[in-house]
Amino acid sequence: EHRFGFRPEAMWLPETAASDDTLRLLIDLGMKYVILSPYQADKIKAHGAHDWKNASSGDFDTTRPYAWHDTDPDGNRKKGRSLAVFFYDGPLSKAAAFDGLTKDSTAFADRVEACYRHGSHSPQLVSMAVDGETFGHHHKFGDMTLAHAFLHELKRRGIETVNYGRFLADHPPAAEVSIKPGPDSEGTAWSCAHGVRRWKGGCDCGGEGSFSLNWRLPLRAALNSLRDAAAAIYAAEGVKFFRAPGEARNAYADILLDRSPEAEDAFFSKYASRALDKAGRARALELLEMQKHSMLMFTSCGWFFSDISRIESLQNLRYAARTAETMSRLGFGDAARTFLSLLEMAHSNYPEAGSGLKLYQKILAEISLARQKAALAARLEAAGLESGFDSSPEASAALAAKVAGPALASPSPQTIAPLLNLLKAARDLGAPDLTFHLQNYLMELFTAAKNGLPKETAEALHELYSLSGIIIERFGNRLEELVEKR
Repeated sequence: EHRFGFRPEAMWLPETAASDDTLRLLIDLGMKYVILSPYQADKIKAHGAHDWKNASSGDFDTTRPYAWHDTDPDGNRKKGRSLAVFFYDGPLSKAAAFDGLTKDSTAFADRVEACYRHGSHSPQLVSMAVDGETFGHHHKFGDMTLAHAFLHELKRRGIETVNYGRFLADHPPAAEVSIKPGPDSEGTAWSCAHGVRRWKGGCDCGGEGSFSLNWRLPLRAALNSLRDAAAAIYAAEGVKFFRAPGEARNAYADILLDRSPEAEDAFFSKYASRALDKAGRARALELLEMQKHSMLMFTSCGWFFSDISRIESLQNLRYAARTAETMSRLGFGDAARTFLSLLEMAHSNYPEAGSGLKLYQKILAEISLARQKAALAARLEAAGLESGFDSSPEASAALAAKVAGPALASPSPQTIAPLLNLLKAARDLGAPDLTFHLQNYLMELFTAAKNGLPKETAEALHELYSLSGIIIERFGNRLEELVEKR
């Protein structure tokens, strides 16, 4: 809606994972249709018919849409609550994804044409669903095959290209469908033959050779624990800032799309329970960021493959680290304790990788190092040393003199700031010669201020002194005297 300027009519469900509750949520959000795998259908029947037909094998007419109806616990239909379901062509999609169908546009178009039920006079829609990376990443030049087929080959066969919304508007469902509940009554997905166990443990989908997939269950349990802890914190803290914390969390997408001060002001004007100062806004935004990352850490590919040490699972752990870090910053450091305990039970198949906890701790170390590097780069930039510096004694002395000169000539917060940044950089880099010369200039700066200092300049000088590692007798008292002289 933000990008295209109108409300969407549908959304792609990750892994086409769906249950009756999922479809109910789509109706709540105003969606008109959904795309599923034919193997997720359970039963079908014509409108008005009494008897259902078994469709669980996926062998039914997928060239038309079906209506899914919401029902109450007694099985009675709820008025006005239905959703159209399109089922993609399973064999066609498999051929494109795995059997090399994207090598030749003529063969591709021939296969699409063969999917139509010839002799039928009813409107038909043939659709295919595959991963986007099929075209180019998995199959080189597959994108060119697809482009040529749509531009030329399909037209030659009289096949019209339409989108789902257009087809649905012209041809509403004339039949109904119910979908499979899955073995655990949690729904089904296109990439797991066991409901949705691939994302919580209990199946062998995605396994490689003798690799154990037992890490999936504790990883899911660990993230569930962290999610619940974050949700409890948000519920308790969110009411301090928002009239309706749930609505504010959902509307946070507006801020993610537009980080401008105006967008932030509009957001808080609409959702804040009171006028918030800078600190209040910062804490409220931290809570929202915590909720965002607690959702991102469930990205589906984190469980998709054979080991927790793969990049997909590690990315989920990075999101978890952001969630836990924010919880700690908000004053709830112990809330992640259960998460860490469960994570230790998720063992990698590679002995050197250890457990999920070891991988997580490695991520924390990487984050800490990256922040140290970023801080150092910022200090060097603030000191005008983006390209680094020569650490030899002569060059260090010259650099210290150059940076300290303006501060000695006219001490102020602005002239002292480069000196402060250079001192921080020298300490981080372990540059003893540069640190020594900067310490000497601090002594000179303090001695030269005999006629008094403005309060702001004195505060900057005090910060410089606290980082210098040297001792000046009665520094604090003498600095106060300099301020009083002024």
